Amino acid sequence: MFGDAPQEIRVWVVDGAPAAWSFHYLHAVPNPIGFPPSQADLQLLTELAAKVASPFRSRLIAADFVRDRDGKWRFLEAGPGAAAGTTFEAVFKFVAQRLVGVEAPPPASDVGGAL
Repeated sequence: MFGDAPQEIRVWVVDGAPAAWSFHYLHAVPNPIGFPPSQADLQLLTELAAKVASPFRSRLIAADFVRDRDGKWRFLEAGPGAAAGTTFEAVFKFVAQRLVGVEAPPPASDVGGAL
């Protein structure tokens, strides 16, 4: 339904620092296979998202990554977070609170959480 990539993760970057991640197609696939990602995967996505977001001036960046059939993470696209959607409410609220300077408990789920 969403192409050949087995997994897609959106990383939310606030003020240049990756803040949270979420499975991108939660509205269509409520129980995706292969989630949650490993700590090593999340560390790699954190590093990649920081690099991708560095040229942007927007305070909020959404960066999407896909894991290919060989298991490697690939950058897909990025843009201002105001134009990006999320279906994981806890991650959305966490990111919004970070934007206004409020410390919030990090969301924790198999399909999204804090970085």
